[in-house]
Amino acid sequence: MQIRKAQHNDVKQMMVIVKQAQNDLKEMNVDQWQNGYPNESVLHQDIVLNKAYIAEKDHVLGLMVISYNDETTYNPLNTWVKNTYMVIHRFAVEKEVQRQGVASYMIQQASLMAKELHMESIRIDTHEKNVRMRRFLEKSGFEERGIIYLKDGNPRIAYELILI
Repeated sequence: MQIRKAQHNDVKQMMVIVKQAQNDLKEMNVDQWQNGYPNESVLHQDIVLNKAYIAEKDHVLGLMVISYNDETTYNPLNTWVKNTYMVIHRFAVEKEVQRQGVASYMIQQASLMAKELHMESIRIDTHEKNVRMRRFLEKSGFEERGIIYLKDGNPRIAYELILI
């Protein structure tokens, strides 16, 4: 398995994973990703901005978007431990390979990328009712820091993984 920057020809496979995640969230009665977001246009924009990554073996197994120190919705929260950080968004893994280490591998590789850039932590957020993601984050060493509010006003639970 490897992590690489996503390319425009990956978007169709990425959208299969996004749609699986949207269906799973709907089944869990979580309103996250239920309004047509993210869509192909968003993923193409992530690629243009050089922020989209995929995990792949023979095909796309997972996706994530990575940015650095530019998450304005995180700024009001004053419980962060570190100041320089990587942010992970749009994190999803193909349904057929869930619980097989793909998500953990993606976090490990993101951690290595962050450390190479001297980032002190990784931040991520998820819906309060997304229990599977919250458990995964906590199992991966992330610590809950509080509630942030997205630009549309929706609350999310914010997490931080201390790297150094």
